[in-house]
Amino acid sequence: MDALQAAACGDVVWLGYILRRRTSLPQRDRQGLTVLHVAAHHGQVKFLEALLEGGIIEVDARCPQGRTPLHLVFTPKSAPSTLASASCLLIHGAQVNAATKAGVTPLHQAAAEGLLEGVQALLGAGADPHLREMNGHTPLDMAKLWCHRQVARASVCQWGSI
Repeated sequence: MDALQAAACGDVVWLGYILRRRTSLPQRDRQGLTVLHVAAHHGQVKFLEALLEGGIIEVDARCPQGRTPLHLVFTPKSAPSTLASASCLLIHGAQVNAATKAGVTPLHQAAAEGLLEGVQALLGAGADPHLREMNGHTPLDMAKLWCHRQVARASVCQWGSI
């Protein structure tokens, strides 16, 4: 088992073994994702904590498209650990308004996925609901485009008409 597979499975014991045997983790997978990206994408909170507390990897590492691990937390694969994973990354200094090359922030991602609690957590951490991605869409627009009415309604109540 390599580090990327251990990250997907959340195998902290294997991570410890890898770190004892090597001086560094593999840099990236074929898509340009780091071990931290993979752990975030799969909602492996304990693995995220082990990596970040060890200071072995940068919390805001970017893939070729500019996504950070915080972007990847807001995908269906990270459930049911989405909020815990996001909290872990934010506590360790993840940039809440980090934008991809297309201008998508974690808030855009959470709104597009219909993750109301994720949207609320990001707003509580200082996410800017007014940022626009390259097509000019705000996170509220993304919720509307993907028919996530609950997120859109809560967003309009919380942010007003943007």
